[in-house]
Amino acid sequence: MQTRKRVAIASTDNATTNILVTNSAKSENLWLGIGLCSLSGISYGAQALFVKWAYAEGVNTTTVLTLRFVVAALGCWLMVGLFRPQTRLTNSKKTGLLALGLIFVFNALFYYLSLDKLDAGTAALLGSTFPGWVVLWSALFLKEKLDKRRSIALLLALSGCLLTIDPFNLSSGKFSLFGAVLALGSAFSYSFYILLSNKLGKNVPSVLAAAYSLLATASVYILWCLFTGQFQWQMSGAGWLYCLAIGVGAAIAIGTYQAGIQLIGPSRAAITGTTEPATAVLLGILVLNENANLIKLIGGCLIIGAVLLLSRSRSKQSA
Repeated sequence: MQTRKRVAIASTDNATTNILVTNSAKSENLWLGIGLCSLSGISYGAQALFVKWAYAEGVNTTTVLTLRFVVAALGCWLMVGLFRPQTRLTNSKKTGLLALGLIFVFNALFYYLSLDKLDAGTAALLGSTFPGWVVLWSALFLKEKLDKRRSIALLLALSGCLLTIDPFNLSSGKFSLFGAVLALGSAFSYSFYILLSNKLGKNVPSVLAAAYSLLATASVYILWCLFTGQFQWQMSGAGWLYCLAIGVGAAIAIGTYQAGIQLIGPSRAAITGTTEPATAVLLGILVLNENANLIKLIGGCLIIGAVLLLSRSRSKQSA
């Protein structure tokens, strides 16, 4: 009888130990995933800083974008070679992913052009309104119901957008309305990219989908340079360094995000993605001495709040 009791106690102790080990592993994966996705957002946000510095060196937008996507595409295909995702894509699937890359041409072009007109923080915040536009387009074109949470998030995003533009300071000469339109154009195009990728990229590993999409985007900019001769071979060493840093940063951001999303899921990954505009705003203020008035900061908080609210909404749907 005592032997049975000892066996039972030992079994209970082993089960408790296994639970503790499992919970510890989950906790470690959670923090690792959050760290990786946060690093991705920080890397994306810091790119705005390097773009500003590249422009200051006289590098044009076409050159910056071409190098960014060529380096990022090479980085993604390197990750595909390392991880070897076990997925065979049909020709129609590959065509769809390449088409997504063509949409991404406009998203990046509008955003990088806006960085030449606006503060890095303002451009990043306006570009981060895309989740709100996804909700709006889904309601208008896909007939999805606008529940209370999504409606509030959309209202927050639109209000934040208005305050980030700072309507009370438009006449000061420090703000470019055309730049704001470009940044919002970037958010619009990216929202359509997300809606289409939900269908065209379904059941495709994210790193593989990114590799094909970036291949198309990089090819467009290479062809554009060949036909227009706008690529600047003659630029300063600092200009080359900034452009390459942007491309490497994009590859790191994609790689860390794909690794992190496998550990914490898309909802938590979307929440940590708010580190991107926050990084751009902080670096713009601390490094570039950009203006940061209370109205813009409130607008930025509303936009980030909308992203957090929508992420929680997606989390409930997944559950």
